[in-house]
Amino acid sequence: MEALAHLNRLQQERDKLDHRHALLELRAPENGIVKDLATHTPGTVVAPGTVLATVVPRDEPLQAEVWVSNLDSGFVEVGHIARVKVAAYPFQKYGVLEGRVTHIGVDSSERAAGNAAGSRPLQDAAYRALIALEAQHLDR
Repeated sequence: MEALAHLNRLQQERDKLDHRHALLELRAPENGIVKDLATHTPGTVVAPGTVLATVVPRDEPLQAEVWVSNLDSGFVEVGHIARVKVAAYPFQKYGVLEGRVTHIGVDSSERAAGNAAGSRPLQDAAYRALIALEAQHLDR
């Protein structure tokens, strides 16, 4: 009888440890590449609901998020061809990315100055737009 009680306690302890182990493992809802991590320090305690990582789906084509100034917004429409210059790579050497405008925001909003690498602060509000890129890399 005593051995059976001891066996039950050990089984409960094992179940509890299995549950704790399952809570320690992070799983993404789909395959992809980790783009951003909230922390790089092992053992960091995070608040519930904190986004720990951003995962870019592996087979999802890249899109460019761009901002269209209020002055230019009347000249940009969904379906228009776009040529994107990447600020980090001189277009004279690497060229541009061709694409098509797939979305334009319905209202303008102010954008923080540091949203894109090398971007200058906008004086006025701008419209967020998405461009589906034809190539997923820059040519050299």
